[in-house]
Amino acid sequence: MFGFKEFIWIKIIALFFYNSSIARANTKGECSSQEWTKEQSRTQGGGWNWYPGRGDGESLEEATLWAEGRALKLLVGECQFPHKEVKVHERCVEYKEGKVEVFLRMSLRDFECQASKYASELTRAKIENGELLSVLQRYENMLNSQKGIRKEVCHIKNAEGCHRLAKILYGQNERNKALELFEQACGYGNRDSCFNAASIYKNTGNLNKAKVYYKTSCDDEDGEGCFLLAQIIDQRNAKKYFHKACSLGLHESCLKLARELFENHSLDSDEFFSKSCPQESDEKIKFNKFAGQLINTCHQVGLHYLDQKDLKKAEDYFNLACLNKNSKSCFNYALFLEKKSDPKSEAYFDNSCKLGLGLGCFHLGELQKKKKSPKKMLQNFVRGCNLGHEQSCHQASVAYFDRKEHSESLKFSKFACKLGNMKACHNTGILEFKNGNKSESELFLKLACSGGIKQSC
Repeated sequence: MFGFKEFIWIKIIALFFYNSSIARANTKGECSSQEWTKEQSRTQGGGWNWYPGRGDGESLEEATLWAEGRALKLLVGECQFPHKEVKVHERCVEYKEGKVEVFLRMSLRDFECQASKYASELTRAKIENGELLSVLQRYENMLNSQKGIRKEVCHIKNAEGCHRLAKILYGQNERNKALELFEQACGYGNRDSCFNAASIYKNTGNLNKAKVYYKTSCDDEDGEGCFLLAQIIDQRNAKKYFHKACSLGLHESCLKLARELFENHSLDSDEFFSKSCPQESDEKIKFNKFAGQLINTCHQVGLHYLDQKDLKKAEDYFNLACLNKNSKSCFNYALFLEKKSDPKSEAYFDNSCKLGLGLGCFHLGELQKKKKSPKKMLQNFVRGCNLGHEQSCHQASVAYFDRKEHSESLKFSKFACKLGNMKACHNTGILEFKNGNKSESELFLKLACSGGIKQSC
């Protein structure tokens, strides 16, 4: 890599461990292809417990509440209540046809779970996480409000009611009952139910049934149904359905065609890359049912042109993706601006932070450190830590230590350790030792030692 692209590589890799050279958004299927998102029950390892949750909804807030609520139900089923040290360990978000799906895992050390399980009322008051208890209550309220839907709706050919009931059953892991109702609602004309029935059959390996329902969905002008049908039928017929999905406005399908054309050295590839991220007005985007995909496809087009060293187009597409609220594109666009010494870069780093990218908050903190603005620096490191960025947690701990606020330093050092920062585990061990907590100190130093910190051994 050379020139500006090298700059982006260094910045991103030096600050955080991404799987690729620049920040990449989660396209549909990226989350569900990761092994941890397939977990449905608590897992353990190295003294840690992980509790998975998955949710979908019309908005990110709704999907997140379902996911957090389901993870918390698993956690409180074992630990009685959420300990104050519970943290969202991993989070992944997918967007599809105006819907959002959230996958996450909450983490807690096993001895903290045991402390919660056997806590007295006095101890509970000190260690319970009131914010997560509030989340759990809101989840249970939402769940109870939906239980009022009567099963009889499917008996009077109420397609929408039948579809909604099937979704609730699916969310409660009653997959067979949900499939039966999705098929029923599909027969009554609910296109989304046809799509959902197809997806369940696909996930269980029954591709023949999946093809039938995806085709029904596609024939009803559902671009996503066409797209997924193309992925499981023979190659000779697949291209026809990819083109239909693209013509129906499914930007992801346009992107797939663009990449294939590019690999075949076709001059038409630019046309389809453009269709993958149309430069439409805000008003047009608002009424585009696949507008949520622009968050991802515009970002991916930016990556394509960056790989081709067409920096002007890459910058333009990252800007477009940022306008569509892609946090990683905001970060990458900010890097372009920073390279040109454009003062607006700071605002775009702030946008990426506000949109949930801890790396953006961390970068702001580093900028404030250079400006010798310790208060703002610390605020941004704390913001990054709250988004699960390990370096932000570590730097927040260091900043609090320098301010002689040792209890806060210890708290953020523990967060950083939990997120995999072995230096922070070492620091936590030292701080616990100074506090007279020898058993805690030994635990963290042993963890740091096993993670390669020789001073801890």
